[in-house]
Formats: sequence, structure tokens, C-alpha cells
Amino acid sequence: MKLTELLEADRETLLRTLRGARSPEEAREALERELERLLFAYHDAAPSDRARETAAAMIGALKSALPLLECRGEVKIWEHRPARRGMHLGAAALVLLIAGCVLCLGAAALMLYHAMPAWSAALPPLGGLALALAGAKCARDGRSVPERRAEAVTDWERVYRTVHTAALVMDQTLEEQAAAERWESRRRSAETPALSSAEAELLAALLEAYYSGDGAYALDALGAVRHYLRAKGVETVDYAADSARYFDCMPGERSATLCPALLQSGQLLRRGTATVPERR
Repeated sequence: MKLTELLEADRETLLRTLRGARSPEEAREALERELERLLFAYHDAAPSDRARETAAAMIGALKSALPLLECRGEVKIWEHRPARRGMHLGAAALVLLIAGCVLCLGAAALMLYHAMPAWSAALPPLGGLALALAGAKCARDGRSVPERRAEAVTDWERVYRTVHTAALVMDQTLEEQAAAERWESRRRSAETPALSSAEAELLAALLEAYYSGDGAYALDALGAVRHYLRAKGVETVDYAADSARYFDCMPGERSATLCPALLQSGQLLRRGTATVPERR
């Protein structure tokens, strides 16, 4: 089982979860959960403990690098233009309006009383100018100013491709490691014989006795098994009252050992079999 196969099986579900994430943190948590699922699924099918450890280390490294995977796509510019507010009378516009009114009223009063000094001819133009400036100021203050906002959209397809590429690299590393383990196993098998010299001698003697067709010779050859086990530190124990706890017993005409028990340093390696007479 490959990590890329597990990831491709979850592609649509993962992309749908990422696109629906409300924050980068939520998307990163979804990616972490997916990587943990990949590790658990691979753990059950891994060929060896070493492969499990390697996969766990590589996926852990990828999880620690997830904050770097926030690949940015197209930047969208949003422009919001608020509704026009109409005329707005600010402080400056109010001063100009009052000044214009005062100048115009002053000019009218002088004309009413027929007291028109030479400088009074400038009052009407100045008043009109002040009123015009006040109107322009009101109009400018009332205009709406558009608001702009930039939004960087994460390209989740690109994020998925990045994670998929990392999974391909991990699969290749795991395959190379498995090949190296197989080669090492074959090398050890070639260098280490299947039988030790003592085992080879014992089995050769037993086969020789078997091929001879002589029953007595075969039984004598089988006695060599005891010597071989004794050399290995294994003791063969026959059935007796003090060793009955090492045996599985079945009813018989008399007490007899069918197969001896095997002990090493007082520890039972294999229970023996014996017959015991039935009690009447």
C-alpha cells in the first residue's frame, strides 16, 4: 500500500474540507488529520517495523512544515462605494456662508441708506465669492469615497499537489528502504548456514540410520539426540512422581514416558507425555 494511493482516495473530500475552512488554522488542522490518517492506514500494511518508523518520521516532518503550505493564488481587490451623502455643511463651509451673507447684507444696507463709500463696491463680489466657495465646500464634503479591500485567496489545488508530491517522495524512500532490507536479508541468509556443524552431523547420522533400514541401528542413532540437547544445555526428563508436573498424562496399563519433557536451567521448554495406570 502506498501513501499516494491513500491520499488520492481522499482527494475530493480533503479539497472540499479545505475550501470550506474559515481560517488558515482550520485548514491546517484538516491537513494534519489527513496525514495522521495516512500514517495509521500505512502502519497496518507496513512490511517492517523499520518502514513504520521511517514513515512516521517523514510524515511528522511534513506536518511540522504545514504552515509553509499556505500557497497564495490570485489576489482579489474588492471596492465598496458607500451611498452618496448629499450636501455636508462643515465648519469651513459654515464660516464662508456666514461671511458671504454678512458681506451681501452689508452692501444692501449701504445701498438702502444711500451711504456708498468707494470701497463698498467690492462687497457684493466678495460676498458672492464667499457664498460660492461655501457651496463648493459643502458639495465636496458630501461626496462618497470608495473603500478598497484586498483579499488573498489560497490555492488549495496547489496545496494538494504539494502534499501529493511529498507523498510521492515518501513512497520512493520507503520502496528503496524495503529493497535494501530484502537485499540485506538475502545477504545474511547466504553468509549464515541453515545448520550448524553439530546440527549437520546429528541430522546426517539420523538420515544414515534411516537409509540403512536397520531398526536397531536407527534406535542407537536416535540416542545421539540426547547428547546434542545436553551440549545445548537442554535436559531431557523422564516421567516420575517428582517430575509429573512437567507432563501431560493419559491413562494406560502402567507408568511410562512417551515423550520426555525438555528443561533448560530449570525452565520448562516443552511438556512431556506419559501414561499412568487408572485408579480403581
